[in-house]
Amino acid sequence: MREAARMERWRQAVRNNAVWCGIVCDAHGIEHGCTGDVWLTSTPAPAFYPDMITLASHIDPSAAQLHAEDRKRTFIKDSFASLDLFSCGYEILFDASWIFHPAASKSAPIAAGWRVVSSAADFELWVEAAGLASVLHPEAMERQEVKLFMHDEDGTSAGFIATCAADVVGISNVWETGRSAWPDFAPIVSRAYPGVDLVGYERDGNLRAARQSGWQELGPLRVWKRKT
Repeated sequence: MREAARMERWRQAVRNNAVWCGIVCDAHGIEHGCTGDVWLTSTPAPAFYPDMITLASHIDPSAAQLHAEDRKRTFIKDSFASLDLFSCGYEILFDASWIFHPAASKSAPIAAGWRVVSSAADFELWVEAAGLASVLHPEAMERQEVKLFMHDEDGTSAGFIATCAADVVGISNVWETGRSAWPDFAPIVSRAYPGVDLVGYERDGNLRAARQSGWQELGPLRVWKRKT
């Protein structure tokens, strides 16, 4: 992948993720918006979600630190792993990698057992399996740009969220038991969003599974947590 293309896909992945975080906040009634190259919430975000996301690789460090020093910001997603927030009272929660997969062809086979969550019963099953029952509200799933996918067949249970924004489809909140479901993601998503490339971020076992399924790494990200 050429450097210019890699950076553009990286930026798309970041913007897509900020849209998804905003959708989650909307469902909780939390205001949010962008100030320069930073996405911010007005009050603390729901569990597992950031209060601040950097949107550019060359953000002004002093501006970033000014936002970080606001006591409402417990978690900060440093989208390009370019900030030093130790002096602001933060510690590293985890490092991860942005990832990319080209859209699958129309003829790519789709594994049996996948479905889009469309009922309240399936939604409850999905959020319980993902450990997000108190985090994801049904309102977020009613957005046109969001689809929850679920699989339960042949001893494998899996699920993920697809968010179509910033000219890509963001894959997030992956959970699975049994065999790895990562090879299924591109074909099933590309059937719903033809010709649209896929992005996301992962770490540890999910990152290894993604790489083994043909995903490419775009670059690092870092999540910071305010020390208590």
